[in-house]
Amino acid sequence: MASWVREERRGEERRGEERRERGDQWGDRGLSAPIYCRVSTLHQLTTVQPSAMVMSFGFTICHKTEMIKNNLNPIWQPFTIPVRALCNGDYDRTVKVDVYDWDRDGSHDFIGEFTTSYRELSRGQNQFNVYEVLNPKKKGKKKKYINSGTVTLLSFKAESEYTFVDFIRGGTQLNFTVAIDFTASNGNPSQPTSLHYMSPYQMNMYAMALKAVGEIIQDYDKSEERRGEERRGGEERRERERRGEEERRRGEEERRGEERRGEEKEIF
Repeated sequence: MASWVREERRGEERRGEERRERGDQWGDRGLSAPIYCRVSTLHQLTTVQPSAMVMSFGFTICHKTEMIKNNLNPIWQPFTIPVRALCNGDYDRTVKVDVYDWDRDGSHDFIGEFTTSYRELSRGQNQFNVYEVLNPKKKGKKKKYINSGTVTLLSFKAESEYTFVDFIRGGTQLNFTVAIDFTASNGNPSQPTSLHYMSPYQMNMYAMALKAVGEIIQDYDKSEERRGEERRGGEERRERERRGEEERRRGEEERRGEERRGEEKEIF
């Protein structure tokens, strides 16, 4: 068993050497070479030391594609990456894509890389989104080296994910409906030991919870606004009636006063 494992490992190493000797292009790697991509985003790391603040940059992996086997022109499945994970809202932040030749033993062969940005990707499929995959080591060693292949963007679509606040700002209404189960296990509401106890001095836990939630929900309910308008309208109507009653009372008092003054004049 041990000798078979050693032979299998030697076979994999030999096949890897043969692939590397055949050339740099994807087409020279043979039909059995699984290829995948790894998408990384640039991030900044700040380290505070007693005498200085050190800033460094690195890449964080945010997506890894599936492996494509037996295909010299692999087409990876569409995938979704949140904008926050890809660039954190910075549309010009560097995004790096690494292409690998997958190996079963985990020592994947690095084919090459290219960089782009959200702003460039958002242009969609066009001549600017065809990227040369470059291997820096091979580029420095081989004078005739051009690239290790190309990657073409086939599609790009940005979709908005709306939050709860966005729906509220858009006019979404919330209706507050309450249902209370007055089960016998909670006891008699007239007894202090009951969870539904109706104390003359304070609200029970159910009432406090309903009040806390209702006072928030009511601001997002048009029916509550209408009730508020009705209440304000009723208050204004009662205020007008009160003022009218006061004016009638003052008018009646003035009329009576004039009558008394007239009677006094006749007496004198």
